[in-house]
Amino acid sequence: MCEEIDLSILVGVDQKFKSILIGLAHTFFALSAINVKLMKCVACTLIKLPWGSGKGFIMHNAYKACLDAEMFQQEDLSNAILDCTDVLRKAIADGSDMICSDALFALASLCSLSTANVQTETSLVVETIQKVLSDVSFGNDCKSISALAGCAIVGQVPGLTSFTPLAHQLVKKEVSLSVVKVLNETASNDSEELKCRDSATIGLGVLCAMKSSIRRVRKNRLVFEKTKQIDRGVDIEAIIQARDGSVLESILHEIQALLRMKSQHSHEDAAATNNKLSVLFSSLELIAMPGSFSRVIEMALSTTSRNDAEVKTSSVSLLISQLKSRRRIGFDGRGFVDLSTRLAKMPYQELTDLIGIGSLPIITKAIPDLLNQLPTSVCEGVLKNLWTLSQDEIIRNSSISSTEAFLLGLKKIMLDAVKNDPGSKQTISPAVLRALQKATIGYIFSDLCKNASPSNPVCMLNSENIWSSYIRCLEIIPVAVISESDVLKSEINLGNIYGIALCARVLSSMSGSSASNRTRKIETFIACQNYPGNSNNDIRVIDQIRAVLVTSL
Repeated sequence: MCEEIDLSILVGVDQKFKSILIGLAHTFFALSAINVKLMKCVACTLIKLPWGSGKGFIMHNAYKACLDAEMFQQEDLSNAILDCTDVLRKAIADGSDMICSDALFALASLCSLSTANVQTETSLVVETIQKVLSDVSFGNDCKSISALAGCAIVGQVPGLTSFTPLAHQLVKKEVSLSVVKVLNETASNDSEELKCRDSATIGLGVLCAMKSSIRRVRKNRLVFEKTKQIDRGVDIEAIIQARDGSVLESILHEIQALLRMKSQHSHEDAAATNNKLSVLFSSLELIAMPGSFSRVIEMALSTTSRNDAEVKTSSVSLLISQLKSRRRIGFDGRGFVDLSTRLAKMPYQELTDLIGIGSLPIITKAIPDLLNQLPTSVCEGVLKNLWTLSQDEIIRNSSISSTEAFLLGLKKIMLDAVKNDPGSKQTISPAVLRALQKATIGYIFSDLCKNASPSNPVCMLNSENIWSSYIRCLEIIPVAVISESDVLKSEINLGNIYGIALCARVLSSMSGSSASNRTRKIETFIACQNYPGNSNNDIRVIDQIRAVLVTSL
């Protein structure tokens, strides 16, 4: 197809066409899912575009999609790499900037797809980048694309060859160091044009992101290997010995059999298996299990697909139930604490993939039981991680369940800490309590003003529920602690106005509060503000804020 057709680009639309090509580069995999022949037709047509049109931006994704769909073979890729090499060398000799940059980026991005030895081509890319960036005869556009080509030879360039930066697994260290060196020299060279220095700086930023991606991949690989070891090595009978003939023995034997079936993917009726496993896990929640049983829970989570919410929820519920202070003599519960802490430190997407979206509120509500068993130095970090997860849930899934559960757990900690019961034992240290109070009037308040105000359409109908829970926490905190913070000195914007108004209402109702006069002044100041926004949403939010202020005056 397109063998005899000579394609060309209209004069004056070259920049627009490059933007279109960058967008088309990300459509190949969607087209492949619809019809692989259609995808191949589009790819072949775009590959036939003349050099200098910007087709270098689509070469990587076009060939990758066709190779994955078995529409192209490695021989086709090798021919494309040879063609790019010839075009690049000729463009350098002729001094053609547009063709040089186009072929350079194409060659840099295609090398990572080849299973053959492309060391010669890789060296050519690095040498060309060094030549272009150091030679004044090349234009700014050519130098800018050459900086991106340096990133492409090291890994996936976000926005061009992928959506996320990811370093190639087989890229050599000396290649990466050479690219970093030339980009750093260009970025710090004051004699270079600003556009060139900016492009080199952006390239260095992309390489930093790739370096972080390598760490994440290594970490995920370690977690995966550990999970495989767990899958192979979990033996429930070795973890806990139940009395012969007891109900517990029958439950544990059945759980062992079900988990073995799930890990081997040999069960036919997955729904029945998951339902039975969920019921068995629920039956163990009232029984204190040894900490090593956390490996069984972790195995159940890792071998269950994201759609099996029932098993994931029951697994998390069982995990949290074991954090309760009802340990049996000889049973060490640190395994459950360790697993809960590791879950709390995971990024939102990885965590929800593992435990399911609906299980996060179970964990956030359990912060009293979790923090009571953690060292003081760890508590503050775990608390902030759990709060960040609950805010990510608002942003990504428009759900406030985890935020409400978090605030309920936070309130319980504070209430237990201030109880004047001589017979009760305070299990949380004063330092942790102080950190919780500062967090409540610090980043928790700021995030609520941003994510749980009427100006946020996600929480428009449920913001009152969240703030009601937050106010209950705020009422427990001593006024002296609140007065030390800058909670009432926040900048004036729609979210902060709403939050400050609610806080002012609480502070004003506290008898003997030294902040009352100051709060009244703030209420009056806010009530007199004419916020510059004039959209219907702004007007609606301001009306709600004034209503809150009127009820507190």
